[in-house]
Amino acid sequence: MTWTLAAWEVYLVTGDEEWLHYAYTVIKNSAEDDLQNAVNQETKLMFGESSFLDWREQSYPRWMDPKDIYESQALGTNAVHCRTYQILAEMVNLCGDNSERYLSMAEQIKSGINTQLWLNDNRIL
Repeated sequence: MTWTLAAWEVYLVTGDEEWLHYAYTVIKNSAEDDLQNAVNQETKLMFGESSFLDWREQSYPRWMDPKDIYESQALGTNAVHCRTYQILAEMVNLCGDNSERYLSMAEQIKSGINTQLWLNDNRIL
């Protein structure tokens, strides 16, 4: 989903509508797959390892297997997903569709971050 941030910036800089429609299709398909497979229904956070950790042997305890790593709900990963759904909503508006589904998902993730991943006195979103 990190690609979404870059794809959006390319559109903002170039204004290339063909690129916008291509990126929208790719991002929407990825987001829809994640909505079916990667949302923790209890916390409303996205499952998935930290997106910036690339050496599992050095980043996670040895006892964690791929299933355990997948089930983690990392702050950075959820921040990227939140922004992805915000961007997707903007793309949907530009492409003439209804953005409510994606805005709602961004808000759910944001709420999950504030409820599950922040200390009570440190909410900044």
